[in-house]
Amino acid sequence: MFVNGKELMEMKLEGAGFIVEQLVPEVGITYFTAKSGRGKTFVSVFLCLSVLTGGKFMGLFETKKGNVLFIDEENGEVVIQQRLRLINEAVPIEELPNIHFKIMENFTLDSESISKIKKIVEEKKINLIIIDCLSRVFLGDENSSKETRRIYALLKKLCHENKLAVIILHHSRKSENEEIGEEDMRGSSELSAAAVSVLLMDKSNKYGCLIMKQTKLRIGMPLQDQIFFELKFSEDKTQCALNFLRRGKVRRSASEKATEVIRRIIKNEKPEEMVTVEMKERLKDIFKSNAVNNAFQTLEMHGEIDYVKKGHWRVIYPP
Repeated sequence: MFVNGKELMEMKLEGAGFIVEQLVPEVGITYFTAKSGRGKTFVSVFLCLSVLTGGKFMGLFETKKGNVLFIDEENGEVVIQQRLRLINEAVPIEELPNIHFKIMENFTLDSESISKIKKIVEEKKINLIIIDCLSRVFLGDENSSKETRRIYALLKKLCHENKLAVIILHHSRKSENEEIGEEDMRGSSELSAAAVSVLLMDKSNKYGCLIMKQTKLRIGMPLQDQIFFELKFSEDKTQCALNFLRRGKVRRSASEKATEVIRRIIKNEKPEEMVTVEMKERLKDIFKSNAVNNAFQTLEMHGEIDYVKKGHWRVIYPP
């Protein structure tokens, strides 16, 4: 497409809205990342049922009613059925035909499987796909930017051609940090770069609940606070509810703080190149070595620096 500015501003474009207010744009890839066992699948089932009914997710975020395809390669029929039964009060039975499941069918992120999904999307008028989880459906090296870029080009094309939202559940790195950050996403920086939204979830031992925060939103400002919520089971363990508790100030991880410090150094000193070892020495009284490493990865992911050779980075300035 080649247009001038006036023509672009006069075009009626779709895809700038949300299927889940603030959290999930209606077109594009959203990552929902957490450590194993934190409840990603449970929370994502609540989310897709909110979209199915047009109800508020967590009683807080508006949704755009639509049909859902849930691709599960992580849990199996028994687990998914159990979880639906636990939360069956959240959705009327007459809405259930509008959520479709592909369970343990060896789905993988390749051109053949995505072509099959495209047919289902068109036939069932799907608005939201949830994939559980990345490590089960991506058979390549998730740390390879070349491999991830190729696959996500296919997914992004599927999203834009069909006005479709895709949520990919993803495991985060094992970390002892209480504060989760974007650097905790496993795999290549291309994963986050391809996303229109990145959601991180973890359990807070301090507050005894779950916490969600948003580290990226391509079509607006990310959430400026974090969401405290809980999965509450009945005494007889036959029902489960997703309860919003409160909103709170985002607690940034050490890596996120190191990223901001390096950004200020770039702004004030305008270096052409930076060296990891030198930056670690400069910031050694403030940050551990790993936080500085993660900061450079984040800056690269956001296109603010470019890899030159091991430990050396070229700073990218806007034209």
